[in-house]
Amino acid sequence: MSQYVKTTALSINRYDYSETSQVVKFFSPELGAFNTLAKGAKRDKNTIGGPLDILHLYEITFIRKPSECLNILTGSEIINPFLPIRQDIEKFNASSRMLLLINELLPFHAKNSEVFELCLNALANICLGSKPQIDLLYFELHLLRLLGHIPQISSCVMCSEPLETQFARTNFSASSGGILCRACAGKIPEKLETPTGVFTFFDSMLNNRITKFDRIVLAGGLHPETRRILNYYFSYVIEKPVCNYA
Repeated sequence: MSQYVKTTALSINRYDYSETSQVVKFFSPELGAFNTLAKGAKRDKNTIGGPLDILHLYEITFIRKPSECLNILTGSEIINPFLPIRQDIEKFNASSRMLLLINELLPFHAKNSEVFELCLNALANICLGSKPQIDLLYFELHLLRLLGHIPQISSCVMCSEPLETQFARTNFSASSGGILCRACAGKIPEKLETPTGVFTFFDSMLNNRITKFDRIVLAGGLHPETRRILNYYFSYVIEKPVCNYA
């Protein structure tokens, strides 16, 4: 049975349905991810507040259809367009990476208020801050945590030996689910070696020991290494290559 629904939702994807209509994918704390058909949204005169764009927080009303049918959008009002993100290419790229991961990792209709709050906080921080790459790292790590995909980074996933901080580099295996000590690394063919500081940094972010993101400086080429490890791990979790964000 169809029902009218009103909710606050983040637009995370869209595509043209016809010359005048769009399909918009939303994410809300109560309903999870869902698609809506915005009929006539691209007409100059329409009653639903279109055309709609991604990376907007809306208050929307729609007719909720059975799961095999498209919901019908009946109205939308912009709450926050996150304008600073659209005025800075680095902020836009970081935010687009967030949406890519949300689209890939969140199943339809699985409500998750914690992930929704994480998204909004990350977008707000990207708008206001000066280091969107650090805001993105924080988002990615906590998204993995909230969805149950966080790898083991404080001790060896095979034998539980604590992270060997006395060594400059540490092995990480996506298929094994975490870091490998030197004794266990030889037993696992699929792995990447990266500076040990990557994992101490990840651990600090996951345990909220870092609060002033604008003061963070990733020295010695550490930032490319954090991206390399996360791209590698997300590609394993999603089961397809994840585009790079530098």
